[in-house]
Amino acid sequence: QELLEVANNRRDKTCKDMRLELQVAFNDIKKLTDQAQFLDARQISIEKARDAYRKQFEIGQRTLVDLLNAENEVFEAKRLYVNTINDLSIAYAKTKYQTGTLLTSLGVTRYANDEASLSIDTSGYESAACPAEAPEEYKPNHDKLDALASELLAVPKKR
Repeated sequence: QELLEVANNRRDKTCKDMRLELQVAFNDIKKLTDQAQFLDARQISIEKARDAYRKQFEIGQRTLVDLLNAENEVFEAKRLYVNTINDLSIAYAKTKYQTGTLLTSLGVTRYANDEASLSIDTSGYESAACPAEAPEEYKPNHDKLDALASELLAVPKKR
């Protein structure tokens, strides 16, 4: 009876951990997708500013330092965007792994000389022991975040 209780507790903990990891990966996808859209627009606007700086440099209105700073901003914006896209790919892979669809989505099949060695007897397993549940989507409070950002950006008054 004690071993059965230990096994049930392990099963429940495993189910809880899997759901939690799936929820984190799912929320990462949502967050990183939104972030990637913002960063893409940001890099485009920084490229336009760099192009304007280049034209101003050519007619003598900007210094070489200004132009190099603009080039550095473009580089950093592109680096941040690429890192976000990579993180998004990892979040997709984690989600597919947690749902058990990673190998199929990659087109990988298992090979075995003996098909019977891969078969597992699941006749006594209850699928309701770890029922599938959709992860909850994280919804940030944008008003609170905007207020916090405004507060942090406020210039302190001189005394």
